[in-house]
Amino acid sequence: MKVPSSHSLRHRGFTLVEITFTVAVLLTLVAITMTVSHGYVQQAQRAGCVMNQDTIRTVLTAHANLTEESFEAGVDYYDSEETRDLFSNLPLCPQGGQYSAKLDAAGENLVVTCDLHGEELE
Repeated sequence: MKVPSSHSLRHRGFTLVEITFTVAVLLTLVAITMTVSHGYVQQAQRAGCVMNQDTIRTVLTAHANLTEESFEAGVDYYDSEETRDLFSNLPLCPQGGQYSAKLDAAGENLVVTCDLHGEELE
């Protein structure tokens, strides 16, 4: 029977340094992936917020046009009973921001803003 030499036993497994290096590389890759994916999640939530703002503005403007009503300066139309009646589910910011729907400074257009994301982009 042949007795294994110490040289052949040495190459049967991984050394502690090899395992440590592999774990360090994997942790680095996981950290990079998590950082990048977090940015994508925030961008998606911002896009959802902008879409909600556009929906709110469109519905409120259409309702005002259909009922031949005009918007008054200083009134927040998002936080009203009439607005809640227009939506089966009132749109909410994905990140928990608060919307407001008010007349612009010129008094011509309804502007919907989110306290986290700002005004909707045109």
